[in-house]
Amino acid sequence: MAERPKDEPLMDSAFSFWLKGGIMLVKIMYQNGKYDMVKPIIINELISSSKLEKFFRSGGWVTVGIDPIRGIGGSYEGPERRRASEYVI
Repeated sequence: MAERPKDEPLMDSAFSFWLKGGIMLVKIMYQNGKYDMVKPIIINELISSSKLEKFFRSGGWVTVGIDPIRGIGGSYEGPERRRASEYVI
């Protein structure tokens, strides 16, 4: 079993840590290799500022710029597949 890096925080699950009061924190790794735990809402800001290397979600580590991230991507060039609304307001 690999040793946990000294600066990597202990967690109560594989990908998140719950604080008292129901606040969830997500494990991240900055570009400089340091680990931290942040509120999920902070992740988009860190990605936009190019400070984030990876973050951990239920499926494992997500590497920014390599793995798919919800809300980040190009435009869709294919046919419209969503069903048109039946009601016009």
